[in-house]
Amino acid sequence: ALAAALALLTRQYGIVIVIAVGGIGLVSLVRGDRRAGVGWLLASAASLLPLAVLVVIWGGIGPPSGLERWTLGEPLRWRPGTFTTLVAMLAVYLLPVLAVRAGTLWREAKRSWWVVPAAAAFYIVFPVRASRVAVEQAGIETVGFVHRGLHAVLPGPGVDAALLLMFALGALVVAVFVRGLAAWPRAGFAGERGALAVIVLLFLLLLPLSYQNWEKYLLPVLPLAAALVIARFGAGESARVDTPAGNNRRNEQ
Repeated sequence: ALAAALALLTRQYGIVIVIAVGGIGLVSLVRGDRRAGVGWLLASAASLLPLAVLVVIWGGIGPPSGLERWTLGEPLRWRPGTFTTLVAMLAVYLLPVLAVRAGTLWREAKRSWWVVPAAAAFYIVFPVRASRVAVEQAGIETVGFVHRGLHAVLPGPGVDAALLLMFALGALVVAVFVRGLAAWPRAGFAGERGALAVIVLLFLLLLPLSYQNWEKYLLPVLPLAAALVIARFGAGESARVDTPAGNNRRNEQ
């Protein structure tokens, strides 16, 4: 609870950790471990208290002076361009481990071929761009080191072409995480990979609520995403291994 509370006070996207802790509690209850489940749920609730006190003092989710300066009066909303940035940079930073699992990735690409044209269309409509506040308040027109480096070596269309490819690759990875997560309940929520997939996917879905768009915001979940890729892409494989039938299939292989 203390670690989650400190993470939430440091960066509000730490709410993903709080939700994950609560999710572990719910899973424990489903498994029949009432004591552990209640403990995790109480820890999740307790970790919200310090920020809740500040929200009451501020009268909102942040200090009024800070919100006025750094949000430029924009309402709280989900920003698809930030989602594009996160998924594209997920692929960029995971390239070494994706290379290790290239065979699995290729099989997934053949199974979910439709993800690639869908991702391309999404990128064309919502490309990677710096947030409005970064451009107007700081004069920064890139989202981080990778984006800046691409602009240094490629013309504008080349940057978008490279990032479109990375977004399509990242979308395939996300599709595998989602498919594995769908198998997790059928396995009785066995194994840890499902919990890791929940954290990564929640992060990708919740962070676009931020008015800032930086690739560095992805760093907290990169180790978790890398672990999932190395472990053959998510909860589905864990579900097969953690059940008797899965063990039999594994032995046969």
